Amino acid sequence: MPTFHREDIDSQHFILSAIVVPSDYEPELNAELAKYRKEASLKGFRKGKTPESVLRKMFGKSILADLLNKKLNEAVEEFVRQNNLTLIGGPIPFEENEHIELDLREMQEYTFRFEMGVGSDFEVKGYGPDHSYERFEVEITESMIDDELKNLQEMDARAEEVEEGFAENDHIYFQAVELEGDAQREGGAEASFNVLVSVINDEALRAQVLSAQKGDTVRFNIFTAFDVEEEKVLSDLLQVEPEAREQMNEQFEAVIEKVERMVPTPLNQELFDYAFGEGQVSSEAEARDLLRQNLERVFLRPANSLMYVDIRDRIMEETTFTLPENFLKKWLAYTDEELTEQAIEENIDSFLESTRWSLIRSKLADEMDIRVDGEELEEYFRNKIRGYFGNSPFVNHDFINGMVQRLMENEKSLRDAFDEIFTDKLFHGLAARVTITSKPVSKEAFNRHMEERAKSARPEQEESDAEIAEIETVDAGETGPETETAQ
Repeated sequence: MPTFHREDIDSQHFILSAIVVPSDYEPELNAELAKYRKEASLKGFRKGKTPESVLRKMFGKSILADLLNKKLNEAVEEFVRQNNLTLIGGPIPFEENEHIELDLREMQEYTFRFEMGVGSDFEVKGYGPDHSYERFEVEITESMIDDELKNLQEMDARAEEVEEGFAENDHIYFQAVELEGDAQREGGAEASFNVLVSVINDEALRAQVLSAQKGDTVRFNIFTAFDVEEEKVLSDLLQVEPEAREQMNEQFEAVIEKVERMVPTPLNQELFDYAFGEGQVSSEAEARDLLRQNLERVFLRPANSLMYVDIRDRIMEETTFTLPENFLKKWLAYTDEELTEQAIEENIDSFLESTRWSLIRSKLADEMDIRVDGEELEEYFRNKIRGYFGNSPFVNHDFINGMVQRLMENEKSLRDAFDEIFTDKLFHGLAARVTITSKPVSKEAFNRHMEERAKSARPEQEESDAEIAEIETVDAGETGPETETAQ
């Protein structure tokens, strides 16, 4: 095991010298060379009979370099662990380390130097039973439920033909022909298309259509009558190539061949089964009650996110500790050579804020024994896949398991899933340890507050705010860790 010498720059920033003597590495070096000798098959020598001197000359430095690198990594980790240090960033090797000449003719002592930064001890404050936080509770009104029911009816609306008394949202089916003066142009454009009455730009034409009957004839400028770009008029309505525009007249005559109106589905069992699942709801009263619960969950999601931001911000405000700023600037430059000194100075506050929260999160995880295991990650991915494909008959157990395994092998997917599960657990843990009071607000007031918070968020909050976007518990007031996250 290498021996260490620590030279403090300040209480959180020091130079660590690792001194490696021959007895630290020679036995393992010889063992590695022996392995090479057994397997080596070099020209001029039988397999396993290559002289050790030849192997030392050809592979010795490479083997020793790998061996020293491994031993140094393990030794530095052990040094950090034994001294109960919180490493910030990572060790920065001195440039001189790269120029150390390894010598296999005579075993030597080597000294490697690193610059290191560590965190200071701190106590997380800002949470506990004596800390109270408000959570918005959006008041679900009867008109909101009316709107939800109307949306459900319109989602399952059925098309019905109407003969007269047309409305803004009716689909008008035209059989149109290009005109030459007052007559159909010979060889001119002909097309069948339909538009909503509401996209008719020409006020006179709209009034004429609204008072018309099926079979009536109307005239219009095909390129100005509708709220449709000229290229779409050609491609979608007339279904001709753009070049045809040069020879085309603007005036068209059209017969109203058919008019369809989307009629909302009545509030009956068929709609309830379509919207909520077969047999789940059997009356309008039950539907309204279920929609109320759904709306409460919908608004609880961002309400919890806002509350978590409040908890995080107060914890950050009340939990004070120092960071090795000078070291971190060096570490940023070391890890990203493209970062200029100016860029580091401009972004250091944001980076320090992010580092502080990362350290606090880690300490909270230890205090609350928050862990994320492989089974949780696999179940997370299963829920995601089920959410993507719903009740598709093609999605069976084997398909889901195959997808889960592929996602588990994807580093980014795994990291994102871990972060989401961890953040959810952290929120539940914090929510269970603070006092939460509900603040009733209207939907409009809540939305205004969300907009204001989004506008006032500091740039350095954007990344950490993103981590809470998926938080959701069940009913307002339930803050224990047993509450669930809807994925």
